[in-house]
Amino acid sequence: MLQIAFGEEIGRVTHELNQRYAAIQRETGRSMDDIVAEEQARSGDKRDLAQTGDLMLGSVSRRPDPERIERGITLLKMLVAVAPKRVRPAPLCMLAWLSWALGRSSVAGIFIDQALAIDPGYGMARLLLTVVSAGHLPEWAFAVPHSDAD
Repeated sequence: MLQIAFGEEIGRVTHELNQRYAAIQRETGRSMDDIVAEEQARSGDKRDLAQTGDLMLGSVSRRPDPERIERGITLLKMLVAVAPKRVRPAPLCMLAWLSWALGRSSVAGIFIDQALAIDPGYGMARLLLTVVSAGHLPEWAFAVPHSDAD
């Protein structure tokens, strides 16, 4: 979802970070939450983790590309329509986040509800529910573009 919103470079960084965490999870059997919490607590270079987290929570003024997001939403809706029900929570959460990124919190809530109806314990859906239910909006919603091109 971050690649859809922000482009290939952000997608690459996020993918590498996720691959590293998945490998640690496979090797140790620990939860992703525990692995990320430990990574955050460690000293050292946390730029990728901070950048990814900040983008996901909308804690940056950098605007995502609305046209890319709209195309991503169209693609994900088609994917959800043909996917087996058991695998829909992930793309539904992506739809929720992308909708929220465009300022469509009510639509995001519908996708979150659909994901939780399939898997009530789905972590990303629960996180998104917390963000959306709190009325949190991304910082870019308040950033004034420098020009029409921005």
